[in-house]
Amino acid sequence: MSRPPSQALVLQVGNLPENRLAFNNRVYLSPHNLAALKASMPPESTSGSLPLVTVGPHPYAADAHPAVPNNQVALNGLHRRHGQYSLSARVEVRPFAPPPNFALATLELSLDTFAKRSAAQGGSRAPPREIDTDRLAQDVLLNFEGQVFEVGRVLAIDFEGGKLELTAASVGQIDLEGGGDMSERSRMGLLLGPTSLTFSKAKGSTSLQLAGSLVAGGSGGASNIFLSDFDFEKLGIGGVGAEFNEIFP
Repeated sequence: MSRPPSQALVLQVGNLPENRLAFNNRVYLSPHNLAALKASMPPESTSGSLPLVTVGPHPYAADAHPAVPNNQVALNGLHRRHGQYSLSARVEVRPFAPPPNFALATLELSLDTFAKRSAAQGGSRAPPREIDTDRLAQDVLLNFEGQVFEVGRVLAIDFEGGKLELTAASVGQIDLEGGGDMSERSRMGLLLGPTSLTFSKAKGSTSLQLAGSLVAGGSGGASNIFLSDFDFEKLGIGGVGAEFNEIFP
């Protein structure tokens, strides 16, 4: 469990101040409100990465924008759909300190396009777009490292000129301590550089064709979390990397 924060804000749900911000999966607060939330966070939660907050029960990376009023939290349409929030709904925003071993060892993302409805209505079907999963993994890490992924949550990415919809299909964590309550943590976790990413097509999707070594279920996918270069210290469980790499070469 995360430590109980001392600061909480009740804010109205608003739109993003700029459309382009929909593709970084962040929620936006006024500079004043973000500073107030960061002041109540432990130092390790705000060093070197974007701070994390919960909007209702869901954790997100947060950023400040001068166009966001002090009485609002700005969410994109996918955030509002996942949380079932209407515009102007009131929601509690709190600092979020990740619990121990919250980082993800594995993450599978299912892919679809935003143009699926118009493509289905068109007269002639365009050939599937080929997605190189190795390049996509690099873009996902570049854009979303340090963010929380939750099973079932959808986010958007602008990948090589096309807009994709990514859904967290499954997550995997390492519980070295044992006996912990994994009921909630097994559904979400933090994406870091060592996380093993794989990709699959969304059910019924015909507009994409996946290529590369990170297709889920393929022999090239990096599904083994005990890779020789896996850095356990980056997952917050330092001191055991050599031991586990010896057991699971």
